[in-house]
Amino acid sequence: MNRMKTITKAVIPVGGEGSRMFPISNAFPKEFVPLKDSFGNIKPAIMYLLEELDSAGIKEIYIMVTKKWQNDFYEHFFFEDLSDFCKDKLTAWQMKYFRKIKKISKKIKIYFNKDIHGFGHILYHCNNFIKDEPFLLLLGDQIYRSNTNCSCIKQILDNYDGNLTIAASKVPLDDVNKYGIMSGKFVTSNSFIISDIKEKPTKLYAKKYLKMSYENSDTYFSVFGTYILNKKILLDAKRFFDSKKKLDSEYQLTPFLENYKDKKIAFIPDGKYFDIGNFESYNESYILFQMDSKERQLN
Repeated sequence: MNRMKTITKAVIPVGGEGSRMFPISNAFPKEFVPLKDSFGNIKPAIMYLLEELDSAGIKEIYIMVTKKWQNDFYEHFFFEDLSDFCKDKLTAWQMKYFRKIKKISKKIKIYFNKDIHGFGHILYHCNNFIKDEPFLLLLGDQIYRSNTNCSCIKQILDNYDGNLTIAASKVPLDDVNKYGIMSGKFVTSNSFIISDIKEKPTKLYAKKYLKMSYENSDTYFSVFGTYILNKKILLDAKRFFDSKKKLDSEYQLTPFLENYKDKKIAFIPDGKYFDIGNFESYNESYILFQMDSKERQLN
């Protein structure tokens, strides 16, 4: 029997304009908006993703950027040293966390390309560094808050069964037109085989074709922001884009997932995700993470 390949690589695209978070996104990448951790310390939101990937055993993390200033920002944050003057001013915890950043940075490679045409086109570029192995694809402006001691990323990895896997999250019917919506047949209490996936469907379409029964109620599942993809879908994307004489639009990921013919599994992590590129969602995450911090300090 063939042993299932361990996931060792992760790809994080971060090249969006951040227009929903303007003007702060004009000062630094939106993935660096501040959040408190459970100990009350302020750190960039993307560090939550990176710490979870690190603790889950991921060995290579590719951060994909599309703008020169963003590339310079990431290079500075992860690979440049602090001045001696600055180090003298830091607390013991801050120096400890600086060393943690440097430890994680050894796993990070910055991939800069200004000609990435949408989330789907990322698959084409992944062929440059993903070999014959499955890998994690995560959105850089989405973070997760687990309801258990096991991070959402670790839950997704632990559930991986060799099939293309898409993490899922419940969304209200009024919001289905904002996301890729999935439906299918449950195989466990928290996973289902995907039979249909539609990018930003209308409420009428979703109600007719994408509604599922979950925990005794009508439910709609959106993509959670994390995928485990494989070489087959990368080759499909490569053939598609190589056949194009000109790229004249933004190419989304959902059509490639729709056309993927092998089994697709949706997994529902026990947690919540936040779109930190959206002010309302970021504000909600800031409040909840701050509450986590206060609760830990009281205990």
